[in-house]
Parts: sequence; C-alpha cells; structure tokens
Amino acid sequence: MAYADWSSEGYNDFHDAAFDEIFNNLDFSYMSEIDIAAAEELFEQGWLNMHLPSVEKNMWRNAFYNHMNYQLTPEEWRIYRELYETADGGS
Repeated sequence: MAYADWSSEGYNDFHDAAFDEIFNNLDFSYMSEIDIAAAEELFEQGWLNMHLPSVEKNMWRNAFYNHMNYQLTPEEWRIYRELYETADGGS
C-alpha cells in the first residue's frame, strides 16, 4: 500500500516498528547521549519522514551514515522494506 493511503495509526505503527527493529538494534556503545540523539534525528528524517523528496531523504541518510560511520546492512534494509510493504494492512 502506498504511503499516501496509510492511516495515521498505520504510519505510527511503521515508525515505531522501524525504530524497534532497526534503530534500537544499532551499536551506540561508542557514542555520547548527544550523538545518539543526533543519530535518531538523522534516522527519523532519512527513513521515516515520508514527506521529503528522495533527494533530500538521501541527503539525510548520507548524514546518518557519516555521523554513525555505518551503513545499514542488506538485512536491515530488508526489514525496512518489509515493514513498509506491510504497513497499514498492505500485503
């Protein structure tokens, strides 16, 4: 189901699941609380802000990669795509 057809509850479920299954499983042991907060904002904008054009999303994603010195693995991308595809009752 396309994002434009999601309900607010569907988006919130997707958002929370992405944080739980992807972001919260990243290694932050080497980061300060301030750096973790910045990483959270970058993740939010790069992967969860559905109102941004893809060029801007990619800018945020690259900033996240630079900040974390880490790129999402193929497995993390698979989880993200599955969460997106099943959000708000999609198949």
